[in-house]
Amino acid sequence: MIASEVITVVRRMLNDEDAAAYRWPDLNLLQYLSDAQRTLVRFRPDLLLTAADAVASAVEVDDLSDVLIVGTDSRVILATLVCAQAFSEDSDDGGNLKRAQVCESSAYRMMGVVPMGVPSNAP
Repeated sequence: MIASEVITVVRRMLNDEDAAAYRWPDLNLLQYLSDAQRTLVRFRPDLLLTAADAVASAVEVDDLSDVLIVGTDSRVILATLVCAQAFSEDSDDGGNLKRAQVCESSAYRMMGVVPMGVPSNAP
């Protein structure tokens, strides 16, 4: 999978698809994608298994054509983590702060990790 595949999903989730007026520059989203991969490595390294069943390490992403060492199953998790950071960047808007929190919580649940402060039996 390449970075642009994740960024396309991110832009759709952020409702930021007008290339002439992107709210979040590619460079920022790529940086967030690097961070999202590190989060995946930290909490679910098994999602970064290579064909040889070795755990891959997160790569620094600085171009839309960079190859990510994750399966397509991880695309939505990565995109959701990136959205959480993007919304958090605009957290002076109360709505975006809430969106950031929802995205982050959703991503952790998709990884099977219970976010801190949330009871393990929460829906």
